[in-house]
Amino acid sequence: FTARYMERFEQMENSLKNMQQFQMSDEEILSRALLISDAKVKQLEGEVEDLRPRAEFAEYISCSTDTVDVDTMAKILKQNGFNKLGTNGFFKWLRENKYLKITNGENVPTQKSINLKIMKIKETTTEDKDGNIRIHRQARITPKGQEYFIKKFKEAKDVRNDK
Repeated sequence: FTARYMERFEQMENSLKNMQQFQMSDEEILSRALLISDAKVKQLEGEVEDLRPRAEFAEYISCSTDTVDVDTMAKILKQNGFNKLGTNGFFKWLRENKYLKITNGENVPTQKSINLKIMKIKETTTEDKDGNIRIHRQARITPKGQEYFIKKFKEAKDVRNDK
């Protein structure tokens, strides 16, 4: 028993000596902590930059809990630096890229847009002077669609103004 006890005691003593070789002074500990915290700050700053576009988008649509019309979406795109489009240009782009189609003289979302849940149809009725009821359809862009189009235009740099 005593031999095993002494052997184990020597092993623990040797372990402590080895650990003492790796002990650092207070300055070394603080220096290492500073290096680690600097690396963490740089990592977090990178994450902030990665999240900045989402934050900007959230700011743009924070007032919108529902859909916006195409004219308003064109203005949102203009705020993002896509001045080359304008409302008419955006309508044209939507038609050319099969997001909108003209039906009975009105721009209405295609089935593709509705399936992607980026656009909806808003229907309103009016009564003309003869008492006839007319149905008007308007393309509306959902909040998901607003994010979708901003992302789409940011990826396609050819329509962004060069600053």
